Amino acid sequence: MAVSVAPLTTTVMNSVAPNHVGIASGVNNAVARGAGLLAIAVLGIVMLHSFNHAIDRRLVAANVPAPVSQSLQAQRSKLAAASLPKSWTRRPTKSCEKRSANRSCMLSG
Repeated sequence: MAVSVAPLTTTVMNSVAPNHVGIASGVNNAVARGAGLLAIAVLGIVMLHSFNHAIDRRLVAANVPAPVSQSLQAQRSKLAAASLPKSWTRRPTKSCEKRSANRSCMLSG
C-alpha cells in the first residue's frame, strides 16, 4: 500500500485546480489519517477475536482444570501477558522446551 500512496496523492493533487490545492491537500490528509485510525481499530478487533477463539480451543484441547481455565478466562484482556495461577504446578515437557516458537507450552504439555 505504501508504494501506491505517493503516486495516488500526486495524481489527485495534479487533477485539482490551482486555487483548490490547499483544500485538496487538507482533505487528502484527513482521509489518510482517518483510514489509518480505522485500519488500526479493525486490526485490533480481528486480533482480539482470533486470540479469544484460539485460547478457547486450546484450553478445551489441553483439558485444563477448571480453576486454571477460569483464571485465564478472567485475564483475556491481558492477551499474552496473562499469567498462570500459582497453584498450577504442571511443567513444560522436553519437546516443549526444544521448540523455538513457544506456543503455550505450559498448557499443551
